[in-house]
Amino acid sequence: MNLSFENKVALVTGAGSGMGLAAAQAFAAESAAVALVDINESAVRTAAERLVAADHKAIAIRSDVTDEAQVKAMVEQTVSAFGRLDATPVWGFPIWLVKVSPHPLWAALNQRTSPSVP
Repeated sequence: MNLSFENKVALVTGAGSGMGLAAAQAFAAESAAVALVDINESAVRTAAERLVAADHKAIAIRSDVTDEAQVKAMVEQTVSAFGRLDATPVWGFPIWLVKVSPHPLWAALNQRTSPSVP
């Protein structure tokens, strides 16, 4: 299977370091625009700046993924910056998935992973 991320947008949490940063770099290397998200604003800003300096499309977002309002805001900020959201890996910690577009994938994810989200 050949997956192309060209002209796609990925939102990656925990992107200030470690596995999240590696995922963000991988998406960028495959030509995706990337919203890097982390609670550590300095780390995520530095990571995004490095991707931009390497001619990738990237933004930094400081967010606490345990706060539903901040999660909604980070998704909205991503869509505002890039016009869409195509991929968001979830690393196994609590995260609310919010519906920001009529795409059926969002509805399916919301129903399967977070019964408290309408």
